[in-house]
Parts: sequence; C-alpha cells; structure tokens
Amino acid sequence: SDIINVTPPTPEFGMNVQGSVMGTVIDENGLAVSDAKVTFGNLTENTDQYGVFQFNDQTMHTGGTYIKVKKDGYFHGSRKFYPIAGATSRINVELMPMVEVASFASSAGEKVQFEGVEIAFGNNSIMREDGSDYNGNVKVFAKYLDPTILATLNQMPGDLTALNAGDERVALTSFGMVAVELRDNAGNELQVKTGSMADITMPVPMDIVDNAPQTIPLWHFDEDLGTWREEGEATLTNGAY
Repeated sequence: SDIINVTPPTPEFGMNVQGSVMGTVIDENGLAVSDAKVTFGNLTENTDQYGVFQFNDQTMHTGGTYIKVKKDGYFHGSRKFYPIAGATSRINVELMPMVEVASFASSAGEKVQFEGVEIAFGNNSIMREDGSDYNGNVKVFAKYLDPTILATLNQMPGDLTALNAGDERVALTSFGMVAVELRDNAGNELQVKTGSMADITMPVPMDIVDNAPQTIPLWHFDEDLGTWREEGEATLTNGAY
C-alpha cells in the first residue's frame, strides 16, 4: 500500500479550556432535524425531536472548535465556534437536502448545469471511493451557496477561516460556494478520478461583481481538519469564475 506523509497544519492561536456547547440542527425551512448524528472529537450523539444536541464540560480550543453533523439525505453540515472557559457556546447548523440535479454515464462525461453553475466532467473521469475505476451511471447532487444571502452563513461548512498554500491561517471573503456529491445507483460515494479535473463555472452575484478581482484563489473544505484549504485559482470571465 502507498504511504502518505501528511504535514500537520499550523496550530491555531488560542488555548484549551473547559466548556460546553449546545446547538440546534434545522433544515432549509427552519424545521428541526431529529436523529442527526453530531460529532465532537471522539464523542457522538443524536439530535432530539427538537433538533437539539449538547456536549457538557469538554476540553475545547478557543482558537476554533469543530462540530460535524450528518444525516441521510442531506449534505454534511459542520460549524466552527470559539468557546469561552466555563461558558456554554450556542451554535446553529442548517442542513441542505441532497437534491439530484443530473446523471450521466461515466464513460461519456457530461456538462451539468444547475442554479447558474456549470460543472464539466470529462470522459472516464470518475472512480470509486477506494480509488478503483468506475464505469456506470453517475448521479450528481449539488447546491449553490450565494454569498450575499444570510442563510449561507448557517449552511456553509465550518466558518470563513482557512489555511493558504503556505499553511498560514487566513480569513476569507466568499464570492460563491458550491456543494457537490457524486453517487452510483446504489448510493455509494464516487469521486473525480485522481489526475482528472472537473471544470466549474460559477456566477458572481450582481451585488458584488463590481468588487470581484480578475483572479482569486480556489478553496476546498477539509472535513477532517474543519477548515478551508487553498487549491488552485479561478479567473473572472463574463461575470463568472
């Protein structure tokens, strides 16, 4: 098997404290999501009938503490918060339903369009989660997150802190985000094949297009680290990156 060496990220500023966190998990309509799996470090509990969860008297980090939320039929949710010693932090996580926007044959590729976003998948560019080649139907579940809408702050993963290409901690301003999940007909996760690319074209909202730079760095959210990581660059063309 391959050996992968991972360089740990630079520690976040802050310190460990004892604190608690109480949160609410809701859907896009503001309704409680019960039995959602909430993970904090090595601890896991499910939300109650009101979508509420709580972890009491735990070691947390003032430089950023990370909570993950999973529920079948929804994109993964998460939140990073900044606890105070001896206090209870309160957070909200809004889960987005996984809506199928398209499907295509992996051998042929496809240009998938939804909510003004276009994603072009190449021929034979999909693999299984274990890295083996996949040949079959690809279901695309996707959601565009408008950075000018307040709800995006509750829907987006983590927060707007990130690690740049030099492993320096930075704060981001978003010109748009997109969540994409690929599945086979049985619901198994699929990925873009190692060495292949998917071309994403995403519109910039009219309210902020005048402030959009000609080029910006791209970022993906690392669900293990709970932070955004810099990867690539986007160019502004006809009001879209």
